[in-house]
Amino acid sequence: MHRGKLYVGVVCDGSGLNATTADLNANVYEFDPAVKTFSNVLSFSLDYKSYGIKASFLPWVDTWDPLWQQSNFGYCDHAQAILSDIEFDGDDHMVVGIMDRLGMQGGFNQENTSGHPAYSVISLGDVLRSTYNSVTHKYEIEQNASDGVIQTDGRNTGFGPDGGEYYHGDNALDING
Repeated sequence: MHRGKLYVGVVCDGSGLNATTADLNANVYEFDPAVKTFSNVLSFSLDYKSYGIKASFLPWVDTWDPLWQQSNFGYCDHAQAILSDIEFDGDDHMVVGIMDRLGMQGGFNQENTSGHPAYSVISLGDVLRSTYNSVTHKYEIEQNASDGVIQTDGRNTGFGPDGGEYYHGDNALDING
């Protein structure tokens, strides 16, 4: 709840036949209990580079793929977005947390379905900032490390929406820790 309204986050998971990262997006709906209606107040693509050399998030899958293994040490990744948190800061910016579904499907030193070998999941995610636009009555996701007012040092890094991250410096673990 924020200022008497409820906010609900959902993702289009891109699952299905011929799914691509272009099919991934996130939406936040505002529920106004006074009039009992939902309104879409934030919509953004999850098809942006967020870490390493891969796309940030990938379509959801329900079966294990041994090709996710990134090293001989058994570390695996296949980030599948869940919009897991919605917060509002003191300036009424909406801060959105994205977590990795694979992090809940796997773990550390887990055996595959045949009982060997052991795999460990590298769980990925992101934190994004959005600003309210009083003309459109919607929030707009950060672009190249800018919330429309403040630009951080995360600009032009090649990671994040439009090539930069407002909340920068968060790094995923790799096989070297």
